[in-house]
Amino acid sequence: MPKATAALPGVAPYVLLALIYIGVRYRVLRGFAHPTVPISWTEALLTWPSILWFYAQHLLLPFRLSEFYSLDYVHHATAGLVLPLFLLLALGLALYYWIRALPQKQVAFFALALIVLPLLPVLNLRSLTPGDIVHDRYLYLPSAGLALLAALSLREIDRRVTWFGAAALPPAGTLVVVVALVFALLTVTQQTQWANDILLYTRGAESAPDNLTVRDNLANALLSANQPQRAIPLYLDILKRSPNFWRSNYNLGFALYQTGNAAAAEQTLQRAIMIDSSDSDQYIYLALVELQLKKFPEAADNARQAIARNPQARGYHFVLGLILEAQGNRDAAIAAFNTELREHPDNAPAAAELQKIELTE
Repeated sequence: MPKATAALPGVAPYVLLALIYIGVRYRVLRGFAHPTVPISWTEALLTWPSILWFYAQHLLLPFRLSEFYSLDYVHHATAGLVLPLFLLLALGLALYYWIRALPQKQVAFFALALIVLPLLPVLNLRSLTPGDIVHDRYLYLPSAGLALLAALSLREIDRRVTWFGAAALPPAGTLVVVVALVFALLTVTQQTQWANDILLYTRGAESAPDNLTVRDNLANALLSANQPQRAIPLYLDILKRSPNFWRSNYNLGFALYQTGNAAAAEQTLQRAIMIDSSDSDQYIYLALVELQLKKFPEAADNARQAIARNPQARGYHFVLGLILEAQGNRDAAIAAFNTELREHPDNAPAAAELQKIELTE
């Protein structure tokens, strides 16, 4: 207790900052977290063992890492609950008895706390995105705790064990070099996936083949890299698995628009709007598609739908102006171009179109 009291002056500023941050966060967010997934606390509780065992595996054996993983909720007391729970209990008991055998027990228990405590917030599965409930980034602080516990353990093993009268382990410096080289090699080999989005999402699709968002992101990355011939089949595969997956309906419609397949793009964007009508961009791209198809009344209506949902969006009034100009409604087109330039004075295409239409008076 005297040691804890002596440490208070040094800790107090950090505790004060933490309390201020927690108070501000709570006030801004109107709570600590908000549920985004309609799962019960019972289902979350049943899933916790598999989550914690996942993190134990990745902490101890950081191989084949990815940004995405296929780990789903556990809805019933099956092997998905029992096996991870048994393994966690065995690991917990082994750690407890090993730490009790270490001379620096307080430091060892602090290392264990540094491993466990940062993982508690991520057990609030109701606030995480479905199909995206585990991430290696949550192990940043726990890895520091593991490194501290490993250092204490290696020193104790070296002190206790000898082989044929010699030390059981090489000198500490040698061990540090070996460990550093191994992990440096792991870092080099596993970080290549971050070179670009295509590599990242390709690895993600391999590690989480059922994650439709990852596959959609891979298709988007391919489309951005001007590879629609690879992106469009991916969108179609996603929609074969889940026809009402809004993101891929919208993104496929955009891809078809970009590749000049206006008729198919119109159908796909209309389906996306039927699934979720809240996004404004899908209306503006549908308006552009219908402009290509010379369906001017429908195009104007969809451009106005986009503007109604996001009045300040860049380019929306410009698109409406193009449609009105194509209809022959010169005055309304000029008004739309002027509105665009009032909101976005640097929109050069709108300025050029306005100048062109005014010169043809």
